[in-house]
Amino acid sequence: RQDILAAQGPVLHMACAMCLFATLLCIMTVASIGLLVYLAYEYSKHSTDNCDVPLQLWVQVVSLTALFNLACNQHDRYGTLGARIFCGWSFDPENPERPPFRVQFYNMLIPSFTALWNCVGLYWVSKAHEPR
Repeated sequence: RQDILAAQGPVLHMACAMCLFATLLCIMTVASIGLLVYLAYEYSKHSTDNCDVPLQLWVQVVSLTALFNLACNQHDRYGTLGARIFCGWSFDPENPERPPFRVQFYNMLIPSFTALWNCVGLYWVSKAHEPR
C-alpha cells in the first residue's frame, strides 16, 4: 500500500500543476480579450487625435494581428491555415513528419513579430506626450 501511495504522489502533483496552468490560461485569455476590447474602445475615441508617435498605426497592426491569429493561425489536424497558404505545406496525420524549415520559420515568425510589436508599442507609449 505504501508503494502505491508513493507512486501516486508525483501524479497528483502533476495533476495539480495542470489544473493550476489551465486556470491561469483561462484567466489570461479573459484578460487578453478584455484588453483588446478596451484597446478598440480607446482607439474609437482617439483615432483622429494627433500624436507625436504612431500609436494609431500600432493599434491597427495589433488588431490585424489578432484577426489574423483568429482566422489563419488556428491549429487543426492538418496544421494551420497560414502554413498551408503562405508555406504551401499541410500536415498529414496518416504520415506524420517534421515540418520543413519554412514552416518552422513561419511558426516562429508570427509570435516573435507579435512580441516585438508589443514592445515597440510600449516604447512608443513611454515616449508619447499628452496633447496640449
